[in-house]
Parts: sequence; C-alpha cells; structure tokens
Amino acid sequence: MKLNYFRCVVVAPVVMLTLIAAAGCSQQRTPYGRYLDARARHEAAVEVIESHGGHVAYEDPGTAVTLDLADKTAAGKAMAAVGDLFDVFAVTLIHGNTPLKNLGDLPKLQHVTLRDIPLTDAGLKYLAAQSHLAELHLLNTGLDDARLAQVAASLPDLEQLTVGYDPVTDAGLEPLARLTDLRRLTLANTDVTADAAAKLIDTNPRLILRLNDQTLKGPEAGE
Repeated sequence: MKLNYFRCVVVAPVVMLTLIAAAGCSQQRTPYGRYLDARARHEAAVEVIESHGGHVAYEDPGTAVTLDLADKTAAGKAMAAVGDLFDVFAVTLIHGNTPLKNLGDLPKLQHVTLRDIPLTDAGLKYLAAQSHLAELHLLNTGLDDARLAQVAASLPDLEQLTVGYDPVTDAGLEPLARLTDLRRLTLANTDVTADAAAKLIDTNPRLILRLNDQTLKGPEAGE
C-alpha cells in the first residue's frame, strides 16, 4: 500500500504538469498555424461572397472584390465576409445602400469603386477614414460639391479620381487643387465646364483630366 501511495504522489503531479503544458501549447499557435487559420477564414469568406453573387480575383498586389449589393440580406453577409480575405487592396460595390463600415477592416485597401450607391454622410465618413486610398471611382452616387470637398480633404493621397453621373459643378473642382498627387481625373456627365477643368490643370501640371470626350494634359503630365 505504501508503494502504491508513493506512486500516486509522484506520478499525479507529473501527469498534471503534462496536461497543463499541453493546454498551453494548444493555445499558442505557431506562425504556420496562424497562417492556416487565416487561410481557412479566407477560403470560407470567398465561398460566402461568391455564393451571394460576388466575385473575388487575385491580382498584384493582393485581392480584388466585386459585390452587387442589390439584395440587402446577401449584401450584409458578403460585406461582413470581406474582412476575412487576404490582403484586400481593391473593392467594387454596385447597387444598394449597404453601410460602408466594413471598409475599415481592410488596412491594405487602396482602390474603391462605388457605382449606383447613394453616398450618405455615414458612408462618406467611413470612406474618409481610408486616408491611404490611391484610387477612388464614384459613379451615380449623388456626390455634390460639398461632399467632393470632403473627399479632397480626407483623402490627400489620391492619385486617380473618377466622378460620373453626379451633380458636381465648377465649384466642386476648386478643392481638388490640394490633391498634389492626383495624376488622373475623369469627369463624365457632370456640370463641370471646360474652363474650370483648364484652371485645375494650371494648378497641377502633372494632371491628365478627361472631361467627357475631351482630354486635357498638364505640361508635365505623363501618358
């Protein structure tokens, strides 16, 4: 009996320590383990997005996503899944009025396209938070001069900007002069005149500006 008791006293702590160590190891994932977890989430997100009519493409430098938000229920699920994708750098959203708050979960986002989506004050707030955006394309979003001024103030690194089928006037171009990195500006079916476009070119000699079927180039603009 003494021998058995001794074995219990000695072995039990060893077993307990082994169980504790195993539990600790299970909670500390290796870098490869974390990668596998992220990959599983990515693949699950792709399945959700594509099952709701979206499209996921792999391009340099990352993942590009296109979502049709006409179905509000499907749009909510698809938008929620976008944050689990690897290295999302481009998002295109079409139709609907789903909130844009999920864009805040995409630290590598560089390009955004909104088409046939009302750009509300709340949506503009979420968009403005992406201060590192390089490209922004807004088509039939209800953008006006005041909101375009907010875009210019919030997104100082823009290199390409498209505004189409929105009630932007000559006054809306004035704040764009502060976008010193802007290289391409496309204006289609707006109320902007050629005179205002020419004045903007004078402030940014490296700008290429397309106004409907007319192209204006600054003296230092590339191709």
